[in-house]
Amino acid sequence: MRSFYKVLILLVFIIFTLTGVLFGANVGVNYSHIVLAVYYISSPLFIGLLTYYLIRSKTFKPRLMDLGILALSMCYSSVIGGGYIYLVNSIGLHKPVEVSGRITSKNQYDYRKPTFYITFLNGSSGEPLEIEITSDTYNQLAVGDIYTETMYLGSLGLLYRQKT
Repeated sequence: MRSFYKVLILLVFIIFTLTGVLFGANVGVNYSHIVLAVYYISSPLFIGLLTYYLIRSKTFKPRLMDLGILALSMCYSSVIGGGYIYLVNSIGLHKPVEVSGRITSKNQYDYRKPTFYITFLNGSSGEPLEIEITSDTYNQLAVGDIYTETMYLGSLGLLYRQKT
């Protein structure tokens, strides 16, 4: 019976992780869902775990392995938490928002598969936005062109694209 609970806990952990990674892999805009997860999930978790460790061990000399576990916990909770933030942000009906501005830079990253990004200043808010685009769109645009796209402002105030 005890092994059943271990398998059940492992299964729940795997499903929880895969769901977070699936939604965390969505690029969003400026990776704002990951940044939000770092500030509101990972940082408090890190402080809480560090405090627990220091109270439990009654020493201010943490071992390297303990610090590694804390760092891995922070990275894990950032990615997984970012996925859940992206999911919560996109739930519901949201009004479309027109984002547009003059392209300030184009970037291509070659990690596993090539991805293409443009950066522009949003005309309405003035904030810089970095978004992923297709290779065809990337090749058609030049620095200085005006880029326009319809996005959605989610329930947490983060911009996202609606899947088609």
